[in-house]
Amino acid sequence: MLLELFKIMFGLFFWQTVILLVVMFLLRKYAWSTILQVIEKQEEAYLQADKQAKEVRKITSKLQEQSEQILKRANTRRECILKNAIATKKAILEEAKIEAIQAKELLLTNAQKTIAKEKEASLVALKQQIALLVIQATEKLLERELSEKNKQDALLKMLIAKADTKYSTTA
Repeated sequence: MLLELFKIMFGLFFWQTVILLVVMFLLRKYAWSTILQVIEKQEEAYLQADKQAKEVRKITSKLQEQSEQILKRANTRRECILKNAIATKKAILEEAKIEAIQAKELLLTNAQKTIAKEKEASLVALKQQIALLVIQATEKLLERELSEKNKQDALLKMLIAKADTKYSTTA
């Protein structure tokens, strides 16, 4: 039974071959050129797509290189700007320190001058008060001592004598 399946029937084989040849003839006459044109167009489209894909890859790689270069330049510029900002910050801080020191020295100098002036003024006022107290004490002492007539005469004679000796030695 199995062998009957694989038996070759020549009549069937003949007609199948004839039908195949007729179909191939019809296909060649009417459809073969169209099918070949479609296949050629499809092949051209594949080749064109491959070229475009290669170009896109090249452009993409160029763009990626350019973006990396731009990033490198941006990083370099950022570092430069940061260095400049840090240097400027340090310069401003140094300048502020110098100005603060100068202001402090000016304030100290002004304070010392003010203190010296106030000291002088207080010394002058103290001297004036001492002189006033000495004059007042002398007045009281003289009033007490010169209240009697004979003491006034004795004091006048002594002052005249001193004045005479003083002016007679210089002349």
